[in-house]
Amino acid sequence: MFGNIALIGIVVAALVGLLCLAALGRGVSQAGGVSGNRWGRLLRFLICFVLVATVLILGGTGFYAAIGTGHAMSGWLLMLHATMAPVFCIALAAWVLIRAQTARFVSADIAGDGRWGAVRKGCFWLMVALGVPVILSIVLSMVPLFGTVGQRFLYHTHQYTTLAFLMLAMVYVGLGRCAFSRGSEQG
Repeated sequence: MFGNIALIGIVVAALVGLLCLAALGRGVSQAGGVSGNRWGRLLRFLICFVLVATVLILGGTGFYAAIGTGHAMSGWLLMLHATMAPVFCIALAAWVLIRAQTARFVSADIAGDGRWGAVRKGCFWLMVALGVPVILSIVLSMVPLFGTVGQRFLYHTHQYTTLAFLMLAMVYVGLGRCAFSRGSEQG
C-alpha cells in the first residue's frame, strides 16, 4: 500500500515542481543568508550539496525498497541508508541555520506582494517541521521503549513523513528554479 502511495506522491510532487519551474521562469530571488563573500557562498553550496545528495541517497534507497521490491530494506541497502541518515541530520540542521533568516515571513508576504516567495518560505518551514518526525520516528524506534505495535507505528510515521518531506522538497526546488542558481542567495 505504501509503495503505491509513495509512487503517486512522488509523481504528483514532481509534476507540481515542474509546473512551478515553468510558471516562475527565473525563480524567486532572496537576499540574505550566509555572508556574500566567497567562503560564505562556498559553505552554503557545500551544505546544500550535502543535503541534496543525502536526500537523494536516502530517498533512493528507501523508496526503491518500498516501490521496487515491496519489502523492507535489508543488507547493503539498509547499511547505506543508515550511514547517510546522520549526515542528513547534520546537513538539515546546518541548512536551517543558514536559511532561517531569509525564510522568515515579512509584511510583503502577508500582503500578497511576494506570493511565490511566501509559498516557498511556507515549504521551507513545513520541511523543517517534518524533519523532526522524520528523524525522531526512526530514532525512537531504535530504543526499546515501545513494543511491536509502537515500533510499527513509528516505522509507518517515518515512511509517510519522509514522503511528505520529499514532496515538499520537490516543490521547494521547483519554486526556486534551482537551489544553486547563479547570482541568487537561494538554498
